[in-house]
Amino acid sequence: MCWLATACGRIAFDPLGDGTRDGAPNDMTNNGDGANGNEMTVPRACMSNPAYTTKAGLANRYREGIPLVTWAQARAACQADEADLWVVESTTEMNAWTGDWTGITDVANEGVWKKLDGTSATFLPWINGQPDGGNSENCVRTDQAGFEDRDCTDLRDYVCEC
Repeated sequence: MCWLATACGRIAFDPLGDGTRDGAPNDMTNNGDGANGNEMTVPRACMSNPAYTTKAGLANRYREGIPLVTWAQARAACQADEADLWVVESTTEMNAWTGDWTGITDVANEGVWKKLDGTSATFLPWINGQPDGGNSENCVRTDQAGFEDRDCTDLRDYVCEC
């Protein structure tokens, strides 16, 4: 059995196996959407959180995080809402916020920029001279000028995407 998260963009399925989530019984009822009739549609916490809103021209819901945290702290804060760091995939999305940590990193393989789901990042509008950090700068921040690689322990604000 899988937990199907509706309307959350790139975050689609979380395996449950035993009908529980995080060790707690799943109290959602079967909606009959699954091929075998056992799939359940359960909105993620971020979908009912009023801090997550839409922006003109964007399909997903977003929440600006408390400023000045590390990349790992930003990601943990988003995951607490059953969301994740935003993955910028268009100029419209990039221009929605400035100076924020994104869900793009090359920590696994230097110079190979990946989204948090492990797929290749294809929208990479680097600022002139970027990326320039080598092994010491593996996380991406964005502003309206483009992307910049930064040390993941730098303190930045962030955006969560649901």
